[in-house]
Amino acid sequence: MKSRRVWSGLGVVLALLAAPACIHFGRANAFQKATNPGEYEQQMWEHVKAGKWLDVRARMAESYRCTMPNGAHSRSEMMDFLQSLKLDNFAITDLKSSANGADMVVTYDLQLQGKANGQPIPPARVHVLTVWQGVKRGWIQVAQSFTPEGAWPGGPVMMQRQ
Repeated sequence: MKSRRVWSGLGVVLALLAAPACIHFGRANAFQKATNPGEYEQQMWEHVKAGKWLDVRARMAESYRCTMPNGAHSRSEMMDFLQSLKLDNFAITDLKSSANGADMVVTYDLQLQGKANGQPIPPARVHVLTVWQGVKRGWIQVAQSFTPEGAWPGGPVMMQRQ
C-alpha cells in the first residue's frame, strides 16, 4: 500500500515537473498582436520581406486564390512567386477596409522595392484587394487580387461626379 502511494506521488511530481515543457513562453506572434486589417497586411509583407515562409503560408487558406495580370493562381503558385521576391522595402498606402460577418475586405496601394527573380521591381503602384477570413486560429487570407495602376481602362474614374 505504501509502495502504491510512493509511485502515485512520484507520478504527480513528474507530471508537475514536465508541465512547463508543454508551455510556450516565446514572444507572441505578430498576427496575434494585430488589431486591425492594416496591421495584418503590414505583417504579411514584413514576413515576405524577412523570408518567414512558414508564417506566410500559415496566413493563407488552403483554398487561397489570387488574380494577377498573368492569370489566376493557387496558394502554392503564389508562395513560389512571393519566394522569388527579395524585398528591400515596401509601402502600403490608401488602405481601406470593411467587415462582412467573419470576413474583412481590404484594399490598398502597394509599392515594392527590391528584386523579383533577380530583376529589379519596376517602381509602380499596384492596387491590392485582399479578403481575410476569421477562423479559430486568427485571420487568414482566402483571396487576393493585384492590379498594376492603369492596367485596366475605364472603371469608376471615368464616371467621376461632375
